[in-house]
Amino acid sequence: MQPERLFVRARRDSVLLWKYDGGRSNYRIDWKYIYINKTAEIHNKRPNAELIGNVVTEMWPGIDKTEVYANECRCNEERILIHMESEFVFPDGSVGWFEVSIQPVPEGILYTIYGYNRTQKAELALHTEKEQLFVTLQSIGDAVIATDLSGNITLMNKVAEELTGWKFEEVRNKPLTDVFLL
Repeated sequence: MQPERLFVRARRDSVLLWKYDGGRSNYRIDWKYIYINKTAEIHNKRPNAELIGNVVTEMWPGIDKTEVYANECRCNEERILIHMESEFVFPDGSVGWFEVSIQPVPEGILYTIYGYNRTQKAELALHTEKEQLFVTLQSIGDAVIATDLSGNITLMNKVAEELTGWKFEEVRNKPLTDVFLL
């Protein structure tokens, strides 16, 4: 089996393969690392040689009390694909945010992880909020025109288009005073 062929993804993604060999200790499933790509080594902040063949819960004390671990168990038991977002605190105290895909495979569990930092997480949250705001403003029954700090149009809903006679695409980034006269 070649783990590289299990998943073809962008090189920025971490790929890890864990094998469950039937062992349990302290009511934990003892997953062992059997494959880790170079990107995962960077995300782990540990050399692959330190992890391969070792039990995950021994390499990351406390991981068995996390949502990630609970989802690993659920993925294994129910044989379902799980996507989630997770914060991970490393032994050095630094924090990483990760988008995680946990997939059951005959060998155990295949992890695909995309890591991002706090700035990227904030940008993602801001993008989501902007999308929600856009949908809300488009559905309002009144005319809505939004501008930036310079007074240039950044958003216009359908009602505003009907009221002004302009399409948003025609007036994007134009001064509001050129489009809407009171």
